[in-house]
Amino acid sequence: MAVLLGTNDAAGAPAAFEAGLDGLLDDAGCVYALWPTVAVVIGLCPTQWSAPGVEQNVAGVATVRAAANAIVAARSAAGKTIVAARTDLALESYSDTYEGVHPNATGYAKLAARFFTAISALPGGTFK
Repeated sequence: MAVLLGTNDAAGAPAAFEAGLDGLLDDAGCVYALWPTVAVVIGLCPTQWSAPGVEQNVAGVATVRAAANAIVAARSAAGKTIVAARTDLALESYSDTYEGVHPNATGYAKLAARFFTAISALPGGTFK
């Protein structure tokens, strides 16, 4: 299962984010309850751009990224198959987006490449 965390996750309510992701993974009727052996890839919030060459500092993004990394580490230590995809590094410039936030075709290709790298690192994570 692949999940890409976005700006709304960060800007909306970053303090509630960790509980929300925990719930998605662990609550009854959710991911691990339904599929205990599922492999999970969490894509970290991509960088946003306010103008060409100007990275936008969105409040909450660092908090959400840190919380996601902590959740990945805790689940991994508990024996779950889970990794973080470095999608936070995928959108390298404003030109990878339509308007600084939403990826264009090039941006989506770069996000996919980051997910591919993370999936390939999982046990059995090879593509044919």
